[in-house]
Amino acid sequence: MAKNRANRRGRRAVRPRSRPRAARVRAVPRYQDGYGNGYREGVQAGISSFDTLFEGTSIIIPTFNQRELLGKCINSIVRHTQPAYEIIVIDNGSTDGTAEYLARLGGTVRYRVLERNRGFAGACNIGLMMAKGRTLMLLNNDTLVTKNWLANLLACLDSDPGIGAVGPVTNYIGGEQQIRVPYTNVHDMQSFASGFNRHDPGRWQETDRLVGFCVLMRRETFLRIGYLDEGFEFGNFEDDDWDTRVRLLGQRLVIAGDTFIHHFGSVSIRALGDDFLRVHAANERYYIDKWRGWQQWAGTVASAIAEDGNAGSLGLSELFPERGCRPRGRCRRLLGGRRHAQARDRRAAVRGRQALAHRSAPMARRGPDRSGCSGLPLARRRR
Repeated sequence: MAKNRANRRGRRAVRPRSRPRAARVRAVPRYQDGYGNGYREGVQAGISSFDTLFEGTSIIIPTFNQRELLGKCINSIVRHTQPAYEIIVIDNGSTDGTAEYLARLGGTVRYRVLERNRGFAGACNIGLMMAKGRTLMLLNNDTLVTKNWLANLLACLDSDPGIGAVGPVTNYIGGEQQIRVPYTNVHDMQSFASGFNRHDPGRWQETDRLVGFCVLMRRETFLRIGYLDEGFEFGNFEDDDWDTRVRLLGQRLVIAGDTFIHHFGSVSIRALGDDFLRVHAANERYYIDKWRGWQQWAGTVASAIAEDGNAGSLGLSELFPERGCRPRGRCRRLLGGRRHAQARDRRAAVRGRQALAHRSAPMARRGPDRSGCSGLPLARRRR
């Protein structure tokens, strides 16, 4: 190796002179001291820089028993993403070899393998804790990204500080983000997307709801609204809950209509089988209970999110016990230790301000549809 470096510099490699055996022996203690000092310095530097952010996007992918789809998703990211990014995969206790697959990827992804299924919200929250990017993305494992996808989404998000979160359009989803597509295979899909994904602010559209299959937001927004509420079971309505909290900040949700990605659709939800309707109904009920009558206390919640949202989920059962919200959010336990104590202190401070809640003017914004589905029939709700 030294010879190759020297040849590139136009001179011969210089071999180190051999030292007498006695000298080599005496050098051992000095080497050990140096190694120890270097190790300690490295540990200290690592601790101090652990929370250092990078000017890129953390792409967080929760997954459960979908190794093949996950592999296709990761490959599409590597192939079609130009802006700086990191991939974080949270395996929800898969039994199909996903953990072994992730280990083989080496440095391509950062990942964590959970012993049990923590659900969509739980996995996303762990990924958010691991994320180091200035912008944060939640991405389903049953998606294929396309040319210019992230650059277009970032352009939309960065165009206006009043935009809280953005999402693309796709072939399979509930609500305004679904469009008709002409392709029937992946090759044709990428060809279609190459022509479709041309930067065009004229195709951006404000919406009341972004589906969680692909959502991009700034870290600053996340720190204000907090983690996903783990009171929701496995899937559905966590994204509606997040959307509501973003809107309570007075920020907008925008569909980047110049950005298309493919979505196979509802793969994890279908895995629930006959249990899907029960889970869906329970999550819908939880969402309605949590946000019922939001116009009357929107100002107070907006203040609570702005000042205390980084402590975890909203904790509405503590903020508004008279509303009868069920205290099922497990995110507080995820925070642990010092963060848990800080969260408890913040909630205590908020409770002390509840006496002033009646003075908060309601926000002049339309609340979520009572079904939590933006008016879509239950059977058409897709994710």
